[in-house]
Amino acid sequence: MIISASMATYAEQGHNKNRSPQENGKPSLTFSERAYLTSRVVQSALVVPKIAIETFDGVLRFKKSPQYKGKDDEGTELPRGNEEHILLIPGFCTPELSLEPFKAAINNLQYDAHVARSKLHVNHVFHMDRHIGDRVRRAADETGDAVTIFGHSWGGRQAVMAALEMPEEIKHVIAVGSPIHDINEKPETVHVTNIYSATDAVVPAHYAENSLFDQIELEGISHLGLIFNRMVFEHTAYQLEEHTKSTSFKQDSSRGQKNIPPVAV
Repeated sequence: MIISASMATYAEQGHNKNRSPQENGKPSLTFSERAYLTSRVVQSALVVPKIAIETFDGVLRFKKSPQYKGKDDEGTELPRGNEEHILLIPGFCTPELSLEPFKAAINNLQYDAHVARSKLHVNHVFHMDRHIGDRVRRAADETGDAVTIFGHSWGGRQAVMAALEMPEEIKHVIAVGSPIHDINEKPETVHVTNIYSATDAVVPAHYAENSLFDQIELEGISHLGLIFNRMVFEHTAYQLEEHTKSTSFKQDSSRGQKNIPPVAV
C-alpha cells in the first residue's frame, strides 16, 4: 500500500524488464533494488501507528454511515445486485481484513463479494499475479458468469492487468487509488472504472489518472481512507449497477449517472 507509487516509478524506469539471472524461476533483485525496497518498508513501519488510528476511525465512520446500510444521504435506497460475484483485492502490504467492511457493505446490496490476497512479487509490475487469475477463473466457472474485480491501490493495478490477460472472464474492474497511469492498453470488452483522490499522498493523482478509463476524481480523502469512505462506496454502488449487474436484472440506467459530489468523511 505505502510503496505503490514508488513501485510504479520502478515500472516507468524499466527496472523489471528482461531481468537476469533467475532465482528459482523468479527475477532476482540487485543490491540497490533490495536496499531501496527495504528502506521503503522501514518508512512504512514508521507510520503504522497513524495508519492504525486512521483505520479505526474510518471503519467506525463508515459503519455508521447510511451508505453502509444501503442508502444515500437522503435516505434513498442504493441499487441492489442479484448475487453477482465480486472479487476484492487489497493493496500492497495490506491485509485482507482491510477490505472486510467494504465487502460487508457490498454484500448488504445483495452481491456475492469475496476478498482475495494478491501474493505480490516485484515482477508483477508488468504481469498479472497468477493467484488472482486462478481465483477469477474459479469464480467464473462456479457462477457461469464473468467476474467483477474491485481493487484498492496495487490491487487495482493487478485487476486491470488481469482484465488485459483474461477479458472473457472479467466484465468490470473498479480500481480505487491505483497506480495505473502507465497502462496504455484498454482491456477488450471489460469496463474499467478508475476512482482516485486528488489529495492521495501515497498514489498521487498523476499516478492514478488514465484517460483510457472512466475516471471519478474525489477530494479530501486519504489513500487508506478510500476504502472506508461513504462516497467512494456510493459511487461504487452505482457503477456496479451500471456495469456489473446482469442485463436481465438491470434497473433504470440513469441512476448509474447520479451526480455525487466529491465529499470527504
